[in-house]
Amino acid sequence: MESKKIYISMARGDKSPEEILRLQKNLTAAISDSMQENFELIEPYLSDCDDLTSLAENIKRMKDADYAVFFDDWQKARYCNIERFCAEEYEIQCIDVELSGEGGESDGE
Repeated sequence: MESKKIYISMARGDKSPEEILRLQKNLTAAISDSMQENFELIEPYLSDCDDLTSLAENIKRMKDADYAVFFDDWQKARYCNIERFCAEEYEIQCIDVELSGEGGESDGE
């Protein structure tokens, strides 16, 4: 079965680039299990700051996504809102997910 590509948009807060990538990989696995499909994470461009270059690079990566998944308080982050706008404008299927607990890290780690 061919895997679908998934882009994950989430408010980053004070998470390190390593924490964000680990969390996104865990979330991709959880989505694959719950939807019973194979998903491949489109790895985000992670820099030390949320600047326009980072946003542009992530939008460029998102263009290949079958799904754009928006987690928790994405509405409160300016870059997530811009990513959402772009996904909707270019007809990438958007999925909103509300995690229980602290960032979905209840995966047994």
